[in-house]
This record gives sequence, C-alpha cells and structure tokens, in this order.
Amino acid sequence: MFTFDDISSLDNNAIREILKVVDKKVLMVGLKGSGEELKRKFLANMSQRASEAFIEEMQLYGVTVESVNEPKGVSLLCHL
Repeated sequence: MFTFDDISSLDNNAIREILKVVDKKVLMVGLKGSGEELKRKFLANMSQRASEAFIEEMQLYGVTVESVNEPKGVSLLCHL
C-alpha cells in the first residue's frame, strides 16, 4: 500500500506536480503528521516566498490529532 510517507521516494518533478494539483490544506495536514525530511522535500520544491508563506500558514492552521490520523493521503493520491 502506498502511504503519504512513500512520497519521499518521488523525484523533485513529481513533488512539483503534487504541489500543482493538491489542495494546500490537505497537504498541510499530511505534512504536519509526517517527518522533517518529507517537509523539507516539499519546501525545497517551492519558491522561497511560497515556502515561507506555507510554513506560516501551516503553523497557524489548527491541526488536530484526528485530522492527522484521517486518510488525507487518499485525497492527495487521488490527484496523482
């Protein structure tokens, strides 16, 4: 089964495609519950300005334990 953390094995072109098509709030929830390596990989594929805004919004966005545990990766993977 393909999980959200498996995305870390994708190349940068695939990460940029994900950034184009996935709702940012879904991505934020997924990244909030993932490891630092995956967060860095997504942020490295954004412009500096976009990554700063994304980090700020992710810090402000209220993420509950329940929302992190929901299968948000399914929403993300449906766009791939």
